[in-house]
Amino acid sequence: MVAEVEAASPGAMILIEEIENGLHPVATQRMVEYLIGVAHRKSCQVIFTTHSNDALAPLPSKAIWAALQGNVIQGKLDVKALRTITGQIQAKLAIFVEDDFAEFMVLTALRSHGGIELDEVKVHAMGGHDPAIKVNTHHNIDPTASYPSICILDGDQAERANPDKGIFTLPGSGYPEAHVLERVLDCLDEGAGRLAVALHLGLHAQERVKKVVTERALTNWDRHTIWEQIGGDLDFTSGHIVKSAFLTTWAQKFPEEVKALVQEIGNKLPRRGGSQP
Repeated sequence: MVAEVEAASPGAMILIEEIENGLHPVATQRMVEYLIGVAHRKSCQVIFTTHSNDALAPLPSKAIWAALQGNVIQGKLDVKALRTITGQIQAKLAIFVEDDFAEFMVLTALRSHGGIELDEVKVHAMGGHDPAIKVNTHHNIDPTASYPSICILDGDQAERANPDKGIFTLPGSGYPEAHVLERVLDCLDEGAGRLAVALHLGLHAQERVKKVVTERALTNWDRHTIWEQIGGDLDFTSGHIVKSAFLTTWAQKFPEEVKALVQEIGNKLPRRGGSQP
């Protein structure tokens, strides 16, 4: 494959079907990274089909397109989301959100509320509000769909909320990362110990945690990156652990926000024993 690509003329269009065939997942990702470099180096246009999330991982959202029931959707879709949309994965409710943090936040809220059959709810990050809305719309008008879907957007998209069309929003009026950070800051004096334990640092580290979080809240300019920055300041704790700790603290300290979100979408949620939230 590499030999053929290198032999292609500058400005060529290169088409590859199912790029992951015969490749280890890591090799698949490296191949896509190589092709991105080729596109810049040789001014080539590279188009490939895939069933692999590993092939999608290095690509920006604008480079990923999916065909869904005759409609083309652009965005950071993943293969699991497409399998849910097409009914290959059994569920009772699909929830489409904008990004990975929103997915984590929704799952944290559902888990914290209790009584919800989480195995029957599939939450998928769609790489933006437009793909989330479009996929939700197409799913719900598909006569072959065996279960409904809803869309939960970030708080800054409140004007696009439409419960009748299954479009809701997360708590807050902006990015969910900023909302969760501000909420935890609001209770940091009394909740630092709980946060330190959730960060796997122990109670003895609570004053240090307060200092790091407060300083990062003042100096960070992109809330999407703050979890990794806080983790780096706390002995290189992973961003995933930091996100989990903040979301768990948010859900525990502000249960009214969790309850409001769950109640808003409650009639769609599968409950243990068949009851509704």
